[in-house]
Amino acid sequence: MRDILYSENFARYIVEERQGQKIYEFENGYGASVASHFGTYGYENGLCEIAVFKFSDDGRGVICYSTPITDDVIGYADDKKRDEVLKKIKEWEE
Repeated sequence: MRDILYSENFARYIVEERQGQKIYEFENGYGASVASHFGTYGYENGLCEIAVFKFSDDGRGVICYSTPITDDVIGYADDKKRDEVLKKIKEWEE
């Protein structure tokens, strides 16, 4: 069974795993929460929801709504969309 939360291309950036969620953190101080559980956009269809995270110096990530990538969560993401968004976050520079 495939894991919509897991990206082979970005596996080394996974810093936290919870039931229904993986947290990715990149060198630029940003990352993502990739989630698929009851209440997330796309869960019923085996898809995931992505939120851009900004990490503080103490390593805590919080949802960031002020990037050119999105000003909200990105729902209904399949594997391809998930990896596209993760790539944009990884490569984004302020």
